[in-house]
Amino acid sequence: MTTKLTLSVDDKLVKKAKQYARLNGQSLSGSITEYLNVITGVHEKKEIKLHPKVVRLTGKVKLPVNFDYKKELVKAIKEKHG
Repeated sequence: MTTKLTLSVDDKLVKKAKQYARLNGQSLSGSITEYLNVITGVHEKKEIKLHPKVVRLTGKVKLPVNFDYKKELVKAIKEKHG
């Protein structure tokens, strides 16, 4: 069962949270639910989902072991959209 929740949150934070959720292939509600699961100890380990564009590049591009594609994606989006 789900319950509707009303929150008061700063507009700028909501904008950033929506961007974060979008980059992670989730809705804002899904991201918040996941966060609440983490802080309450209910979090289940789940497999990391790669963006479809990254999956298509798998094996075609040699990247450093510590390459953080999400960080690079956020950086590229910020550069594109200011």
